[in-house]
Amino acid sequence: SSKILQKMLTEQAWNEQKAVRKIMVFLHGHGVSTARAVRIHKTYGDEAIEIVRADPYRLARDIRGIGFKTADQIAQRLGLSLDAPARIDAGLQHVLLQATDNGHCALPLDILRDEATRLLVVDSGLVLGGIERSLGARNLIRERIDETDLLFLPNLRHAEHSIAHRLLRSAQARPPYPDIDASSALAAVEARTGQSLAPSQREAVLAALRHRALVITGGPGVGKTTILRTLLALLTSRQVRCLLAAPTGR
Repeated sequence: SSKILQKMLTEQAWNEQKAVRKIMVFLHGHGVSTARAVRIHKTYGDEAIEIVRADPYRLARDIRGIGFKTADQIAQRLGLSLDAPARIDAGLQHVLLQATDNGHCALPLDILRDEATRLLVVDSGLVLGGIERSLGARNLIRERIDETDLLFLPNLRHAEHSIAHRLLRSAQARPPYPDIDASSALAAVEARTGQSLAPSQREAVLAALRHRALVITGGPGVGKTTILRTLLALLTSRQVRCLLAAPTGR
């Protein structure tokens, strides 16, 4: 019985190696490096060939280190035409994902159209058709803001709306510390530090004392650090324990 079991295990290992070799040969034949082929096999297992043939652009969505251009090259080797709907749709997704590197959750329709047209090197009419197709399939979401049509990936729109709603709920709640006579406390801090706040900075500090959450934005040099330092000095002078989380700066 042990010999039979050993034989079965040997045959199983041999079959697994044959399957891996078949996948590697297929991927190498379509311009995929060995390192990427290994990641593809680890992700998709024995179904890798069928998955890549059915939708090569899944590689860019599912596997870190494989971008749209690599997936597009594989798609071309598999015979997919430049104007194929799957290619247009994948290009739109890629442009919107690239925009997130610059902090954008969405792009205006005309910018998305122009960027995708340049990426795909196709007629802009095909891109507009792809946008409408993706909207119909709910792979894109359109939202009109300030007279501009913005196009979102669904998960990013959901995340942005969820964060905004949570911030609004927090901002409408009372702060977690006792009522503070803001005007006199602020005057005392300014006298102690010898630093007077600008009207907009003063407004930000007072708003922070009224709300559980507050978002203060602005580029370098607008006084965000001064606002924070003043707020911390004011709260600690009233025996409020503060925790500061600073992923950047000091």
